[in-house]
Amino acid sequence: KLNAAKLRKANLEEADLRHANLTQAKLESANLTKAKLSFAIFNDADLIDANLNDADLIDSNLSHANLTDAHLKNTDLRNAN
Repeated sequence: KLNAAKLRKANLEEADLRHANLTQAKLESANLTKAKLSFAIFNDADLIDANLNDADLIDSNLSHANLTDAHLKNTDLRNAN
């Protein structure tokens, strides 16, 4: 579990966080390029200015996540909510 984790500006490029619980995590300006995030839970997470380019967010839960200015080029958001 990584709920409420403070990962601001963290370099998580290509990280495998499938099925991770990142509820209320602070990921502002984090680098999640090419990260594997399918089935991850991002409820109320702070993803402001996060780099999610080429990331896999298939079936992830983004309920109430803040994606302001997030980078989503080629991000796979199939079945995400």
